[in-house]
Amino acid sequence: MGTSPEGICFGAVRKSACLAGAFDVQPTESLLAADFADDISLPTVPDTDSLFGAFGQGKQGNGLDTAGLGGTVKFYGIAAAGRRFVFVTDCSGSMQGDRLQRLKEELRESISMLNPRVEFFIIFFNDIAEPMPSRGCVKATPKQVERYLDWADSVPSSGGTDPSEAMAIGLRLRPSAVFLLTDGVFDSQSTLDAIEQNNKDRRVQINTIAIGERGSESILRRIAEQNRGTYRYVEE
Repeated sequence: MGTSPEGICFGAVRKSACLAGAFDVQPTESLLAADFADDISLPTVPDTDSLFGAFGQGKQGNGLDTAGLGGTVKFYGIAAAGRRFVFVTDCSGSMQGDRLQRLKEELRESISMLNPRVEFFIIFFNDIAEPMPSRGCVKATPKQVERYLDWADSVPSSGGTDPSEAMAIGLRLRPSAVFLLTDGVFDSQSTLDAIEQNNKDRRVQINTIAIGERGSESILRRIAEQNRGTYRYVEE
């Protein structure tokens, strides 16, 4: 994995990409299929006060923010408010079967309920990161939601568990909140380092979820506590 002052380049990403700055993503090998190109929206970064200051105000039960500045999302029972949400989810070998199927169903339910003005991005991980085939976050329009959830449905389970690269990619998108889900034990130090390097100001809320196994409960709880988030253990 290599780094540069302008951004970070993840050589091990299956569909390798170099994420430069918060949104100006210039992949070394395009992640974007040609038929996706017309639908990609790379947002302009607003000032941080306007981006974060009003979140959580005036929310309605339908996922809309009455102030018109963002929306809400709920994933495995954890709620977050904002304009941009990233889902970092485990697809290692231990997730095969019902666990992975339930995860995909939760993704579909959560993302399908988003305000179309809100943006989302999905990253699966096992030994490496596998981001969805888009150059950046996309608006949750019906067309985009269906396209990328169909992609998510095609991701298989295999390999080990290392969320560090996926977390670095997700945080560089400067979302309002990240949801990190895993069922496995992983290298806690490399993941903590990735978070520290890319969320120094703690602007991004990180919510964590352990599913079926408590082996990583302590580190997941620590990540959530240090980044203004919520930890939850989910029984199978």
